[in-house]
Amino acid sequence: MANLTESLLRDEFIELMYKLIQKIIKFIENQPLTFSGWVISFFALLSLNLFFQFITYDFKNVSFEYFVGEIIQPYYFILYLAVVIFLYLLTKENVKKISNFVLWGFWSIIFWPIIDKIILKDNFYLSFYIFDGAVGVFQKMITFFGPITPVGILYGTRIETIFIILLVGFYVYAKTENILKTVFGGLGVYIIFYASVALPSVLVFAGTVFSGGSVMEITNLDIVKFFNTPFNYFGVGNRGFDVTFFYKISLFYNLIFVALLIWLQYLWNNKILKALIKNIRLPQVIFNWGLLTGGLLVGLYYVPNNLTTDFFSIMILINLFLSVLFSWLFSVVINDIEDFEVDKISNKDRPLSVNILPRNIYINYGYVFLFLSLLFSVVVNNRIFLIICLYNLITVIYSKYPFKLKRIPWVAGIISALTSLLIFLIGYLLIVDTYLVEGFPWKIILFLFVSYALILPIKDLKDIEGDKKNNIITIANLFGNGMARLYFGVVAFLIYISSAFIFDDNLFLLAIFFGGASYWIINNKKNERNKLLYKLLLTVALYLMVVILI
Repeated sequence: MANLTESLLRDEFIELMYKLIQKIIKFIENQPLTFSGWVISFFALLSLNLFFQFITYDFKNVSFEYFVGEIIQPYYFILYLAVVIFLYLLTKENVKKISNFVLWGFWSIIFWPIIDKIILKDNFYLSFYIFDGAVGVFQKMITFFGPITPVGILYGTRIETIFIILLVGFYVYAKTENILKTVFGGLGVYIIFYASVALPSVLVFAGTVFSGGSVMEITNLDIVKFFNTPFNYFGVGNRGFDVTFFYKISLFYNLIFVALLIWLQYLWNNKILKALIKNIRLPQVIFNWGLLTGGLLVGLYYVPNNLTTDFFSIMILINLFLSVLFSWLFSVVINDIEDFEVDKISNKDRPLSVNILPRNIYINYGYVFLFLSLLFSVVVNNRIFLIICLYNLITVIYSKYPFKLKRIPWVAGIISALTSLLIFLIGYLLIVDTYLVEGFPWKIILFLFVSYALILPIKDLKDIEGDKKNNIITIANLFGNGMARLYFGVVAFLIYISSAFIFDDNLFLLAIFFGGASYWIINNKKNERNKLLYKLLLTVALYLMVVILI
């Protein structure tokens, strides 16, 4: 009888604890969560984590560049997104609720430095990634990070991982009441955590397989040489031994970060994802990437020895092109919000015009694009980071009140030309460490600036009706569609003719041909704006190819 009573009491206690856990989970899930609230909360936890790390090291050897190297890694962003996506796939719970729960669970990241300090005291130690060969990485995975060593996965990280595994287990069981899914949830989150700290080794394994090498021959020294040796790229990049790892690994982390963001957006609302992709405005992206490529080529023309083709140089270029893309997407969001009334008439397929998402949510995507543009540029070069910042600031002045300089004819063209020139300079300055070199192409820079200022307002042809009704004066609605096309056609023709005098007199006949083709493309009213822009870009590309071949 006593055993039966004890068993009933135990079952009742377990049931009460289970109900209590469910109530706690519901309480956490249903807390108000805004984008700004999430950003402030997450960055507060990251700051506390970093502060406690530096305290445990007594702030020794913490240079400014080391500090920047620590904060530019989107490691915890990736971890957060991976756990949210994993729990969604496992439980099918609302993404917002899962995001809330995981955010509360991220309080655990501030404790592992403190735990390491308490246990290890003044002994030398460094909590770091796993650098090992294939066998060692596998052994450490099945033995819960392997033995404790002065440099590697220490007590704090292991205790934090156990806490997260239990937390996820409770959550999955509360949502599914399925033991198998609960076990899988705990195992899955452990694999996510383990993969995040073993990523340097995994990346080297993947690169070795891709190049046809043998993974089994890789040692921990190979991982160290790959990530911890100083590296130079394109003559301007120079990372010292103490920070090189942070910048190298961030080149990969950035790509993983974006991939997870896209995946989460797809799971949460794929209609918004499709609308954002559709709103990229490919002709302008091609134009911006063309400017960046042009700057790179001009830089290589003057300093050809600065060309580097190693793996990390390729990763630098990928990050740089994506930084320019995200800066452009930020400008698109700002422009769409400010031109909402115009777009209701002229661009009815824009996200705000079709009510895919409200204005206050749309601006959050702009902030994400802004953050990504800065994150992708800071790993490339400090000077390029500052130019990207300037580009984004000019975007705001161009589109937003009280200035909204796009309202003023020709001034809008000058501002657009300036931003275009900044992208060109980004490519150039990646190759050349200073613009004050002998033979710096001032003549080319001036030619490009004037050309862009005169021709870029052609993009306003589609917005004539909307701009008129909203009292926005552009060259297009000032002249009317027919006269504006004639104006831009003449401008395009003269730009080609001028290019012959700027580059080589022998190009004169070629310039007449391509200038005439551009004039015809612009004045063919069958060519609506996007088709017109694609054809003009193709014409410019063909002209440049012929010039280079000649």
